[in-house]
Formats: sequence, C-alpha cells, structure tokens
Amino acid sequence: MTATAVKLKIDLESVLRASRSTERQAIETFALLNLGFVESLRNGAIGAGDSVAHFYNAANCLYVRRNIKNAVCDEIMSRGVQLPDLFDVLPPSHARREFSSELDAMGKLCLKLLRTIQRKPTNGSTRSRPRRRAG
Repeated sequence: MTATAVKLKIDLESVLRASRSTERQAIETFALLNLGFVESLRNGAIGAGDSVAHFYNAANCLYVRRNIKNAVCDEIMSRGVQLPDLFDVLPPSHARREFSSELDAMGKLCLKLLRTIQRKPTNGSTRSRPRRRAG
C-alpha cells in the first residue's frame, strides 16, 4: 500500500473568516500554517510547485496583503510564491541550497510572528523586580 498526499487547497480567507478570528489569531493561524508548509517542503512531503498550488497562490497572497496587512506575513507569502522559480533558473545543486535557505528564512519569519503576538502578563506585573516603596 502506498500513501498519497491529499490535494488540499487552503483558502486563507475562508479559514480565517469561518473561525471569526481576531487579528492576533489570524496571524497566529497564518504562522502555524506556514510552519507546517515549511516542514512539509523541507522533508519532501510536498514539492515547491505543489506548495504554490495549495497555499502560496495569488488569492492567498492578495488576501494577506489586503486583509492581514502585516509586512512579515507579506514577505513570507512572497518567498513562498518564488520557491518553484529557484528550480527553473538555477543549477540543481545551487537551487537545493537556495531552497533550503529560503525555507530557513521563512521558518524564522514565522517564529518572529509568533513571538510578536505572545500575550503580555495579565497579572498587572510588567517589571522583572518588585517595586520599591518610598519611605
């Protein structure tokens, strides 16, 4: 028995609208989806061309630019769209190196997004040390 990849096209607008997500949730969902694609690309579960067909397509890029309006998200999508081009214009060994480098950069950008949306402490404490009393 052989395993075949499911041909699933992810429509960001539908996913985020259906979940009625806040801006923070939309960015978190976006970053986590991208990390999944980056890992799938890295281990060969999907190819660069398939990633564009499934996620890094014009409709999702436009949605990110018009609705999420986050420069880091836009950069991730731009890098994703260009992945198949590496194999069209570069020699195979150089393309593989650049592909790996792009995946690393995309992963780091996703982690940056996740770090920037982390919630701040809700207990009222924002200092690392206790306050000193005047006296």
